[in-house]
Amino acid sequence: MGKLIKNKKAGTVGRRDFIRQTATMAAGFYIVPRHVLGRGFVAPSDKLNIGGIGVGGKGWSDLQEMAKGDTNIVALCDVDDRQAKNAWEKWPNAKRYRDFR
Repeated sequence: MGKLIKNKKAGTVGRRDFIRQTATMAAGFYIVPRHVLGRGFVAPSDKLNIGGIGVGGKGWSDLQEMAKGDTNIVALCDVDDRQAKNAWEKWPNAKRYRDFR
């Protein structure tokens, strides 16, 4: 077989080199740590949607602890409206349920 002849002019980039460099740069963009992109950015996968059952009793303290992180309280359930009053007032946008099913 004949010799492999490289025919590159100075300053030109071959197709394979271009693809390799572009892929490396694109991968580096997606692997950048969050703190480099800016403070306050929260990925959708880092935010939880929480629903609480029995929010007038033990569920109230559980929700208090869960709400300390970056969460959405989306649903509240309790059979006794008087007991769940604090939860209704703290999270007015959450859907209310009387039956956990």
